[in-house]
Amino acid sequence: MKYSKAPISEVIMGLTYKNNKIPIDFFLKNALFSEEFSATEIVQPLSLEMLNGFQVRQNNDQNSGPFLVRKWSNDSKWLLQIQANMLFLNWIRVDTEPVGTYCGFSSIRDKFLSIITALEDITKINLHNDITLCDLTYHDRVKWQPEISDLSEITKIMNINTPPKFSEHGYNNIFSRYTFHDFSLNGFGLININTDTANDGEQIIKIESNLRGKCTINGDIKAWFEQAHIKQIDIFEQLFKKEIKEKWL
Repeated sequence: MKYSKAPISEVIMGLTYKNNKIPIDFFLKNALFSEEFSATEIVQPLSLEMLNGFQVRQNNDQNSGPFLVRKWSNDSKWLLQIQANMLFLNWIRVDTEPVGTYCGFSSIRDKFLSIITALEDITKINLHNDITLCDLTYHDRVKWQPEISDLSEITKIMNINTPPKFSEHGYNNIFSRYTFHDFSLNGFGLININTDTANDGEQIIKIESNLRGKCTINGDIKAWFEQAHIKQIDIFEQLFKKEIKEKWL
């Protein structure tokens, strides 16, 4: 990415399968990937949001299994999430870590694909077929107070608008959600723009851009992720104003 100081805080790659494809009991019993992902959590299974026409609905899949296994790397930069019908990998930058540490899309993609290959070798299960959905999500966290006096001026840094300023103090928080169908990805996109407070008390604009779709050719997940990455770059370029992007070069 050409913006070395882009405020990327998280990148998530994932696959969802038609059936309960991954033998989660075998995964836990053999403590797979524990050398790299040493900390383990057992939590409620993931459910995905789906865009059906103009409505976003929660998809509670009966193939998800009873739980989700979350495995953290030693440095907490990587999170591996596995349940019976899903496999996700997160790269994470916490607020206390400065921007500029993003390892790049190619590194995340290659790590994700290597995990799939390793799982296939161990379980003897083809994880490149029966895929129903691919996911690529980017999170950005922008410290807005050094740039604008209040959120009513967000148009100075982003290509979105707020309602008229009804108070001299301006807005404390904003929330916007946008959905769109995308035929090039055989799926759709969800963009959430919200405000948050960092651990140090600084105010943040939080952008979550989630692209979700089906592989047009069964098993060709690499091509889908490449196409989704191009779309994510376009979303980033269009969301932010030129002036603030120049500061991230």
